[in-house]
Amino acid sequence: MATKLIESTWADFSSRFAKNQSLPFGCELRLYSPDRRKKRSDFVIKRRQINSKALIKVDNKETVSVLLDMARKCLSTDLEARKLKLELYSPSGERIDVRTSLQKVRDQPPRETEADKRRKVNCEIRIEYLKKIAQAEIVESEYLEDDPEHIVCHAYIGALIDRYGVNNVKNAAGL
Repeated sequence: MATKLIESTWADFSSRFAKNQSLPFGCELRLYSPDRRKKRSDFVIKRRQINSKALIKVDNKETVSVLLDMARKCLSTDLEARKLKLELYSPSGERIDVRTSLQKVRDQPPRETEADKRRKVNCEIRIEYLKKIAQAEIVESEYLEDDPEHIVCHAYIGALIDRYGVNNVKNAAGL
């Protein structure tokens, strides 16, 4: 019995294939014509099912070349006959050489999502808010001491270390 083919866009195929192969978020497969023009992400293709039963995960020791061969086998379209070149791009948008091990690809940091960006902005807003409260507390403490630059500073840093640990304090200070 022949394998049932699914019609989908190139973007959908690339996303599903990258996820199935445990590539970091943002990795993508791209198609290029002989004149190096990128095929559009809404380019329609026919492909095999992409799931853990139908597609084996390529081992970390293998290279990107093996991964690209597997991607080609998922397609009903003969890319070579159409003179289309298949390439893998990292989350940062850089082309990944076919000789690169998949371990190196999988170790790359994922691209930041919109939710990540919102979380980061919200965190920065909360830090600024709490910083103002901490500054007010520090000013109040300074009135209690003759040598506030030495005593208050040591007291607050000591309290932070006691509460959160020296590594977290160093990390927060950028050390």
